[in-house]
Amino acid sequence: MGEIVNESGHGVMCGGVQDEAWLRAVELSSLYCLPMAINTLIKLKVFDVLADADIEKDGMERKLYSTEEIVSRMSSVLPDARTRVSIALDRLLRVVASHGGVHANTDNDPFTNHPTRKYGLNLVSQYFVQKEPSMAHPFLLSLDPVILKSWDILHDAILDGGQPFAKAHNGLDIFAYGQLDPHFGSIFNSAMANHSAMLIRDLLNSYPTCFNDINVMVDVGGGLGSSLHSIMIFKNFRPKICLLLGMNNAVWLNGIVIIMLFHHLKVVCFNLAEFWSHDVN
Repeated sequence: MGEIVNESGHGVMCGGVQDEAWLRAVELSSLYCLPMAINTLIKLKVFDVLADADIEKDGMERKLYSTEEIVSRMSSVLPDARTRVSIALDRLLRVVASHGGVHANTDNDPFTNHPTRKYGLNLVSQYFVQKEPSMAHPFLLSLDPVILKSWDILHDAILDGGQPFAKAHNGLDIFAYGQLDPHFGSIFNSAMANHSAMLIRDLLNSYPTCFNDINVMVDVGGGLGSSLHSIMIFKNFRPKICLLLGMNNAVWLNGIVIIMLFHHLKVVCFNLAEFWSHDVN
């Protein structure tokens, strides 16, 4: 039994009919379940298990596996816990599959004739396999408790001013905090390196000759140098001069980074100001 609102604002009961706006509100209120489910599957390396299983079967075609089969390949699961873990994984994978995150199908078990759900990688979930590069690492960063704490006090930052991350972490920006917390620093560096490497890979696959005439290349705020590394290993490209600069090497003017270098230089910027405010000098 559902309820919809008439023109007077009063609820009208309609058997079997749900108010679409109410359903949408329910959906929005539970959207957090999807990223949390994917986050858990990444940490459990379920996507890696599915990828490895495909490789063992020659990888010619994406295979589907029951959660019992998936759990049997997870070395971290004790034998007496496999049934419980299998049930939990089925619930998580059903959530992700309902949003197109994994491929799913239902087959009848040949022994019991009961319907059994099976799952496999699709074009989306293949990006969550933790090879290099992978979107799994940026995903883990986005849902790390250190980052989520910033969202928790975002309303205070809007009302009182200031950067949410700094307000949540005693005035420290994300780089200073990463130096004090090695675990978070490792997650952050891995996320940035993988994200940059994937962007560079796609850029070079689409425009393979875009760096052919470059003699001097500079990466501003390049962290561990993953972007430069991705460029140089592509078709063995080697510029004459390759520079990796931290943010303290750059000059900022009205939120735009300016760097004085030699002639014949191209600068490619990806998410350069993502973690900096426009008042950086």
